[in-house]
Amino acid sequence: MSLEGTPAGALTQPDLAELLLPTSRADMTAVETFPIAAFGGSADPSVPVGDVAAWGRHTESRFSLHTHPGGHLYLLERDNTVQRTLEKLCVLGSSATSGS
Repeated sequence: MSLEGTPAGALTQPDLAELLLPTSRADMTAVETFPIAAFGGSADPSVPVGDVAAWGRHTESRFSLHTHPGGHLYLLERDNTVQRTLEKLCVLGSSATSGS
């Protein structure tokens, strides 16, 4: 087994592996089940919308794709549209976790 950032020998030591593996497993589960909101510029030559959409395969939870007019630095060209979208997502996320 290999966990990036973990010294190779750490997992071969039973006592140390016993301490590290539960936390690592929990981290991986959390990452796989977190909702992901991906943002991109609709005319970004560096990161096509399809590449932004590919983030959806990294979660088993909700995924939302948000494209905005502009290139790679569309955030500098926009008003507070992205901020409003993030605020809505945060409200939706907090209501989903609180059972509301």
